[in-house]
Amino acid sequence: MQDNFLFEEIEEISVPVSDFSAGLATGIGFGLAILALAGC
Repeated sequence: MQDNFLFEEIEEISVPVSDFSAGLATGIGFGLAILALAGC
């Protein structure tokens, strides 16, 4: 019972974390692209 509850909690937490890391990667990608264009 306890293990199942813990697994469900982790599953709920992992979704926002993956969304955040995807957003962060996108943000870094755009940031680098802007810096590259500004550098040129």
